[in-house]
Amino acid sequence: MYNALNKTIMIISFIGILFGVWLISMDVKSPGFCPKVLFIPACYLVSIAFFLVYSSSYFLNKKTSDMFFYIGNVLGLVLAVWFSFAQIINLQECPKLLNIPLCYVSFFTFLFLLVLHLIKNFIKSE
Repeated sequence: MYNALNKTIMIISFIGILFGVWLISMDVKSPGFCPKVLFIPACYLVSIAFFLVYSSSYFLNKKTSDMFFYIGNVLGLVLAVWFSFAQIINLQECPKLLNIPLCYVSFFTFLFLLVLHLIKNFIKSE
């Protein structure tokens, strides 16, 4: 069960990296496609967050693995919450896929990854 959860986290975060790369390419083609955080397009930061979560699965040391996971996950969640809120109050527009704002998708994805990670750690501690 532990390995299945770890692989699920890896697969979901890898898909997140792929979407991030797609968003970055869209932002390079038409600047301003991704909303910005302090002059940095958010899609770059979200891609980094997914990469940190993904790479956390490769560390054998639990403390290092958890550190990478939580830094990436908290970064992703904070960005997703911020941009979801900005989307709701019409302050900024998130990129959309199939008419669904990707900031909402990011929020639920990072939340799901957090739940999987907590379950994985609970199982390993038993």
